[in-house]
Amino acid sequence: MALPTPEDLRELLTQLNDLGRFYNPSPDLIGFKSRVPIIEKAKKIVQTLTAPTDMGFHHCLNVSNNSLPSTSADENELTI
Repeated sequence: MALPTPEDLRELLTQLNDLGRFYNPSPDLIGFKSRVPIIEKAKKIVQTLTAPTDMGFHHCLNVSNNSLPSTSADENELTI
């Protein structure tokens, strides 16, 4: 499975953003129904961005969640 192109990712994120217009935070069925498409789209984005070869990284992050360096969203550089 190939990872998405930046254009494909932007399209998925735009779709997720569009679904956000229908978000309803109420705890009833109407609120739940508004959240289901958002959850489904978010899952699709995660699945699209996850390559089978990433599983080792995923396991590593789960095991040592707090001991790995984090990345800065602004600079895309590792910080310790």
